[in-house]
This record gives sequence, structure tokens and C-alpha cells, in this order.
Amino acid sequence: MKLSIFGKKTIEVIKEESNWIIYELSEGKRARSNDVVIPSEYAEDEVITFLGDLFHEAATPEFPDIRRIK
Repeated sequence: MKLSIFGKKTIEVIKEESNWIIYELSEGKRARSNDVVIPSEYAEDEVITFLGDLFHEAATPEFPDIRRIK
């Protein structure tokens, strides 16, 4: 699933084997991020909530939520 993190950056979160993997996306590039470890037992909706709790300082009135892009 692709997510906009409060309009600041775009990431892709994929479940590979039994682990959630985060990729940071930029113009035509995709780089794996090891900065955040998402608990493997989380469902997709829980991943979005987890990331929202983690990055909530980046929220603005214009971008108050993490948004699913795809």
C-alpha cells in the first residue's frame, strides 16, 4: 500500500514473508527504509494508525492524516 505521510513524503509498505517492509518513494526511485520497524502482527489498518502515532508531529492543518494513495 502506498501512503502519503502528512503530505511530507510518500512511502510504500509491503508485507514480505511475515514482515512489514517500508520503502521511501521519490521521483522514479524506491529505497528501503530500516528506520521504522512495524510489528509483524499488525493488519493494514493498524499499520496506518501506528505510522500516524509515530509521525504525528508532521501533521499540519492542510495534511492532518496519513492518506492511502493506493
